[in-house]
Amino acid sequence: MLQYVDGRNTEDIDLIMAVPRLSSCPNYTSRLVTLILLEAGFSDLRVDVLLTSNPLFDEVRKRYTAMQRFVEQDILCATVEGLILLKLYALPSLYRQGNFTRVGLYEKRCGHITARA
Repeated sequence: MLQYVDGRNTEDIDLIMAVPRLSSCPNYTSRLVTLILLEAGFSDLRVDVLLTSNPLFDEVRKRYTAMQRFVEQDILCATVEGLILLKLYALPSLYRQGNFTRVGLYEKRCGHITARA
């Protein structure tokens, strides 16, 4: 998100991964939230793992990614279109939970992303 929206800080990192790849990640703790979401942690960093068993997450991983430079390393990241798909996917769940503060943030972020694209 930081690549596309200035000043946007985050409290976690979202990764899209297949379950078998998790074994290659050392020193993490995790808890299965749903069949498509795993909450993990590396030291004090919170990580949400979006599992590729969800067709949308897998599609974003396959078609809506690009290499981005962070500090001194290239990292495969979601494109603007991929981020919008992920945020729109999350909205119905936030509405059902009555989490309208986050709904507003997600809708605002999608607007900022599309304005810059």
